[in-house]
Amino acid sequence: MPGNRLYRVSRILDGLKRYWYWGTIASIEYRMNLSDKYLVEAKTLFEYKQYLLATDALKRSDSEISYLPGLVSRGRSGGKDMGVFRTSIAEEASVHEEVLRNLLTGVPPEFEWAPENGKVSVLPLGKLLEQSIVLRMRIRSQVKKS
Repeated sequence: MPGNRLYRVSRILDGLKRYWYWGTIASIEYRMNLSDKYLVEAKTLFEYKQYLLATDALKRSDSEISYLPGLVSRGRSGGKDMGVFRTSIAEEASVHEEVLRNLLTGVPPEFEWAPENGKVSVLPLGKLLEQSIVLRMRIRSQVKKS
């Protein structure tokens, strides 16, 4: 979690692992794991009312999960049977949607964040969570079609 000394190292290692998981199937598993990891981080941070850090983790989770439909279609065009991965991605997206819907009920729709000596900014938490839900719904439908 942010604030831990090893957090930065963990983020760097996550980036370096991308070069290790270079095949289509390995990339799918890598992206799924990172999406899960960042969603759990976001959920925990939302629960502790660390909204700025939570939105960052949620955006990283969204970014990682958005790679999956392209990887599935690349695997299919490469002649690989992607049925198992299509099913697991759809299930993962469904579970993510459930977690995000639960967060949506417990998080304020907007939050005014003020850095110590800075300008106040409004974090549209409800809108970000809804966008993440819609993204996962779209990914689920894309993966089922392919």
